[in-house]
This record gives sequence, structure tokens and C-alpha cells, in this order.
Amino acid sequence: MAGAFLFLASSFAARGFGGVFSIRFRTSSRLGVFVMPQPLSKVVRDNPGCILIGNGEEAARPELAALAFSVIAAMSTVDSLMARLVASITAGKSKPIIDYFVQSRNDARKEAMIKALALSHLRQTRLVVFNRLWKEYQRVQSLRNPIAHHLWGTCEKLAYDAVVCSDPRKTLSLDSRRADLRDQISKAKKFADGALLARLEREEAEMWRDYQATIMVYREKDFRDIIRDMANLRGMLFSFNRVVESDAVAPKEARQIFRQLTQQPEYRSLT
Repeated sequence: MAGAFLFLASSFAARGFGGVFSIRFRTSSRLGVFVMPQPLSKVVRDNPGCILIGNGEEAARPELAALAFSVIAAMSTVDSLMARLVASITAGKSKPIIDYFVQSRNDARKEAMIKALALSHLRQTRLVVFNRLWKEYQRVQSLRNPIAHHLWGTCEKLAYDAVVCSDPRKTLSLDSRRADLRDQISKAKKFADGALLARLEREEAEMWRDYQATIMVYREKDFRDIIRDMANLRGMLFSFNRVVESDAVAPKEARQIFRQLTQQPEYRSLT
């Protein structure tokens, strides 16, 4: 199965697929100007290069593999802190709620439930903070998900501090389209149908452009920025949980922590 996701991109064949499935790329010499992460189509263009996806190529970038693991681990901590915060908000009846929070795979229902609970249990000043933290929680979760679930690979023309990431669903779709095109190209060559062959070649080029736009480039800086954002959120969740836990039993302490939290640059930068 691993071999199904190997792509050799060295010389885009003039007459269709030929013997090698290939594309041309040109590498940007200013990779650092891109904001995290970027589609491969924005980072490299036309020069020949080799793209390998889904065959363990991440082993060639051990430092980046370690950072990817750190992203996943950091998000696990954030998840646990968010669950702890929900438990604090619903103290006294939190067990069934936390069970649902942990087990539910329906993100829309989970969000609706948690927002309803926050609305019914938190006063307005606290609710504003919770909503901003929840929005940031969703954002960093969306950054973590492809790192955990997508296929990883390398691109020859990218700098050593970069890897590529592809949605396996897109890769499987590409495989099926490639198989169909190969069959049609073979028939067009057999019957010397030049017009059909030209159309299929255009479809081939368009297919690659579409697929290239779905491949994301991650650099060392991208991983470290994601880890930083998760660490910032972790600290804010920890502080806000202390506010919620202290509101009833130590209101003065709760007000002080709340004031410190809402004055932090990290919090004030949230939308």
C-alpha cells in the first residue's frame, strides 16, 4: 500500500505519462517569505524535482518529524485543559458532559453543547473570554489535524528544513484519475488519435496543477510557530480555569487572575 503514494517528478513527459509519472517544478529561492503553511503550488513552480509522499520520507527529516510529534503532543495537552475547563464550568454535573466531550466525533454538536453550557454557567465578562479561547482552540486544532492525519513526504527542490503534507483522500483521488488517464492515453496512442491525445495531455497538466495546490509545505518555523501558539493557549486555558474554579470560593483571587489574563499580549491578540 505504501508504494501507492510514490510520485517521481522529474521531467513532465511531452506525450502524456509515458513511462514515468512526472511534473516540473521551480523552487522559490525565498521560501522564508511565506506564511505557515503554504500550498506547494505557491512555493515551487517549473524546475524538475522529485516528490515522494507516503513511503516514510519523513525519516529523512528527523528534526522536522520530532517537531511534528511535538505539535501532536502539545495539542493533546490543550485538549485535556479544555476538557478540564468544561468540567470546572459544569462542576457538580460534569461527568456525563466530559464523557460526551471526549467521545463525541461530531464537532458541530460538541461545540453547540459546550457553548450552551458556557452561556448558562458563565457571567458575561467570563463568557467573552471563554468564547475567544474556544475560537483559538478550534484554530490550533485545525493546524494540528493535517499534521496528525495526512501523508508526509519530501520535495527535492525544497530546502532541507521543509517537508510536504498531502491529504490521503486527495492522493487516492489522484491515483484513480491517473489510472483512468493512462488507460485513455494508451487507447489514443493505439488508434493514433492526435486530437484526443492532446486533450488528455491538457487534462493531465490540469490534474497535476489541482493536486499540487492541495500539497502543503511545512518548514521548521511553521512547526515552531504552531507549537508556540499551542503553548500560549495552554497557559491561557490554565489561567482561565483558575478563574472559574476561584470565582465562588476566592473571588478576589479570581478577579486578579482574570485581570492578568485579559491584559496578556497573547490574549489581546486573539480575535
